[in-house]
Amino acid sequence: MNVPVNITFHNTERTTNVEQFIQEQTERLQKFHSRLQQCEVVIDQPHHHHQKGNKYQVKIVLTVPRQTIAVTSTTSRNGNHENLYSAIHDAFDAAKRKLRQKREKPRGRNVRKGTKSSESGGPTISASA
Repeated sequence: MNVPVNITFHNTERTTNVEQFIQEQTERLQKFHSRLQQCEVVIDQPHHHHQKGNKYQVKIVLTVPRQTIAVTSTTSRNGNHENLYSAIHDAFDAAKRKLRQKREKPRGRNVRKGTKSSESGGPTISASA
């Protein structure tokens, strides 16, 4: 099943290569999380600096059952995103980490960790045969 992807460009030029790269990244996310329902990507170039380079900001909003996950990537490990493809890649990596965190959380269990009735000093019930 293909996930619908909405791509919005602000202050930057729309290209088919960038759109195709985003589609590929979304397909990888779908392989990682099969219940992905929708993906919205916003590419923004808030400042146009000729001497300091053009910085990109990528925002991704993912919809999975009963949850919406939002990620914004503004800086890379080595500074700001001057390369649009690395900004997109970093944003999708962050989205993958968030999906993994949501998937690994315990689901609605009210179990106290590390306590047993015999360890907690409470009464011990034994059955006799």
